[in-house]
Amino acid sequence: GVCLGSQLLAAVLGARVYSGSRAEIGWYEVLLTEAARSDRIWSHACMEHGDRLTPLHWHGDLFDLPSRSKILASSDMTPCQAFVYDSKSYGILFHMEVTEKAVAEMTSVFDQELRINKLKGKNICSESPKYLPSLHRIGRSVFGRWVKLLE
Repeated sequence: GVCLGSQLLAAVLGARVYSGSRAEIGWYEVLLTEAARSDRIWSHACMEHGDRLTPLHWHGDLFDLPSRSKILASSDMTPCQAFVYDSKSYGILFHMEVTEKAVAEMTSVFDQELRINKLKGKNICSESPKYLPSLHRIGRSVFGRWVKLLE
């Protein structure tokens, strides 16, 4: 599950889902953990791109790590950005699937949320070209390997 999907997966697995102290919206660095370096779908991305990436974040709710799961990524604001449960179920709170067009649409549709959080959509959009090329390479690797697990 991605974003809300990761929150729903965490809840189904018995973890607490709760409101964060503030919304995490924009381009923020994520640190991949040792567990990601040895994970079947994340290890290749770690080898090719290192243990840091800067994805798009757009969430206000967080979750605790479900029992019997491993944290794959964290950020300064969010201790559990991604996790794996039972080697095939993945929760990823951040977005690797976005395009410049999708980011522009999100900032337009959710403009009120940006205003409430004192953020500017044009700033988020202007950073898209800086982060998307690397993010798309990582996303293709991660999502492609995940799909192969399901085959």
